[in-house]
Amino acid sequence: MDAPVMSDAPGAPCGLHSECFWMFVMRLVGACTSGSVSGDAHRLSMVLQAALSDVKKAKKTWKKYFDKMLALTMVIDESDFEIDMYIDRGFAPTAFFANLASLWREILSDDGRKNLKAAGVADKRVRGAETWCAALKQKLESGDSDGPKIKFDYAPKTTTSKGKKR
Repeated sequence: MDAPVMSDAPGAPCGLHSECFWMFVMRLVGACTSGSVSGDAHRLSMVLQAALSDVKKAKKTWKKYFDKMLALTMVIDESDFEIDMYIDRGFAPTAFFANLASLWREILSDDGRKNLKAAGVADKRVRGAETWCAALKQKLESGDSDGPKIKFDYAPKTTTSKGKKR
């Protein structure tokens, strides 16, 4: 599987730890493909759930949390064939992507952005993450795979000047 060098990608996590996580998950995703579509999708489901569990454990350190979330999102967005297979075969993709979107809403909320800034994460990297999330949203909601369209509401609701949520 030829993937772009992580440091060349806009908004890519920088640092050995993040790049190692990205490469590790990318390699695991590639190793899920054996020719048995159902078995491959099941293995991929386990890899994605384990990666998301690891991301949640990093929540104590906002920079690491952000970097791992972005790395996982990039892996998913770059793994077209494998993700289509995962969506097509079931294995709770709707719940997984709802969970992923929920974590992004937390990170991209006003409080999350304050925590990221305090942790030294540049605004440019946060905007890059939003670009990756938007690309994943478009992919999931377009219904390109044979499976269902998957809703991916990663952006936090904003409050208007009149106090109403949008």
